[in-house]
Amino acid sequence: MNVIIDRRGPRLDDAANLRAFAVHLEDGCVPGDDLGACGIWSPDGQHAWIEPDWLREQAGPLAEDAGWQSGFSAMIDFARSKGWLDEQGRIRAHVASA
Repeated sequence: MNVIIDRRGPRLDDAANLRAFAVHLEDGCVPGDDLGACGIWSPDGQHAWIEPDWLREQAGPLAEDAGWQSGFSAMIDFARSKGWLDEQGRIRAHVASA
């Protein structure tokens, strides 16, 4: 699962892959560009904190699948075990340039 950020804003890519999670910057976007309902940037710009509800919404019909829901819950639990959830429940994602 990847969050792609380009000039049009954030979008979800590869929603079925619940074993990888990152933010990819494209088209000259930089940390600090508006994430809107997607989440917020870390102060150092090395990570973004992504809203789980935004991910579910962006996954579309896939988010209705019981297997996907179970895998998504497992992903959240794993992030929690590593300290990768903030106080609001947002998931930390590493930021990579395209």
